[in-house]
Amino acid sequence: MKKLILIQPEVGFKGCSMWEPLGLGYLASYIHKHRPDIKIEVYSQVFDSDNVIIRACEDADYVGFGCTSSQLKNAQKLASDIKAINKNICTIFGGYHPSVDPYGVANMDYVDKVVVGEGENAMLHIVNECIVNNGVFDSEIINDLDSIPFPDRKLIKAERHVEVAQKETGERITSVQASRGCPFRCLPCSNIKVHGKTIRVRSPKKVVEEMKLVKEQLNLDFIKFCDATFNTSVERVIEFCKEVENKNLSWGCNIHPAIGNKKMFEYMKKAGCREIWIGTETGSPKILKELRKSVTVKRIEEVFKMTKEVGLLRRAYFLIGSPSETMEDIKMTEQLAEKIDADSYGFTILCPFIGTDLYDKEKYKDVAWEYADEYSNTFYRNKAFTNIQLKEIRDSLVDKFKNRLCWRLKKKN
Repeated sequence: MKKLILIQPEVGFKGCSMWEPLGLGYLASYIHKHRPDIKIEVYSQVFDSDNVIIRACEDADYVGFGCTSSQLKNAQKLASDIKAINKNICTIFGGYHPSVDPYGVANMDYVDKVVVGEGENAMLHIVNECIVNNGVFDSEIINDLDSIPFPDRKLIKAERHVEVAQKETGERITSVQASRGCPFRCLPCSNIKVHGKTIRVRSPKKVVEEMKLVKEQLNLDFIKFCDATFNTSVERVIEFCKEVENKNLSWGCNIHPAIGNKKMFEYMKKAGCREIWIGTETGSPKILKELRKSVTVKRIEEVFKMTKEVGLLRRAYFLIGSPSETMEDIKMTEQLAEKIDADSYGFTILCPFIGTDLYDKEKYKDVAWEYADEYSNTFYRNKAFTNIQLKEIRDSLVDKFKNRLCWRLKKKN
């Protein structure tokens, strides 16, 4: 029997272990559906020691790593240790960073194959021993998301992540995915490089079936939708709400302020939606255009007003450091943050990750990405502010709204 090990690498700054590796759970269930003869195990550097992981890989045929930029270095180090005990193991790198820089990753030591995009079909080809000369597999998009089995939460040991969520927030939380793709092309985002341009949605019936199942299995208090944009269609949201209504499920999601009306938000509230998370970004019309947000400040204000009237809890995310942002723009952001009167706030600093239109290969070639994220990095600056000044601006906003911070900023302060 062939053996596949899937690994969630740690990030260099000891990042959040709250959310389970849902993508690896999807890979495991999809491969099991088509190749039940393959033994699959999933490990996480957040919880499992390197020694435990390496011992598990001794007799593996394939070892796959799901990597963001912040996880890539740890993944490569672990791959080298695994190759040292069995050089015949096939190492496979996928996820956001390999998808946007496939040939750069393919040329790294200890990397045998690279998966670009959503990994289900590509991983199946690899374990079926399909050959690609350059080692880079472009994964075929699956249009019918209902054809993919529910992610294997037992295999990814979701209970561990739920326990961390309970410790951090006081609630037992896990994530569910209702769609893949996003209609927007925001400047700091690389979602399209992994999920493509096409928005694909699961049927409301399937989504609710999974929600009920995971709530029972994991004794959940709350379900977090991990979709980049949950409200890609008013009609789809209302259809989902009608399906989930009266199911005693509490949930929350990311919404884009450009889409939605009061009727949609009323349906969401009635159907158990407790809170929404809005990428507000800035109070400056100029910076909204620069970020390609496809929304106006007036519309943002209207959405926060509507959702407050409906009774939804609203989190506003603001982004500091857009390329041409000045102190005048920052003041407009502060004014908007005050005016919308959100229930919680998040303030982050723009980070020019590879795969976004902000990335400059020459400028950022020496960045230690394992220590970089949108909450803290040591290198990014815009035209008006140094890196230190951007952090000071962010910290001043955090201090001003210190009584209403999102959970991660509460943890840091």
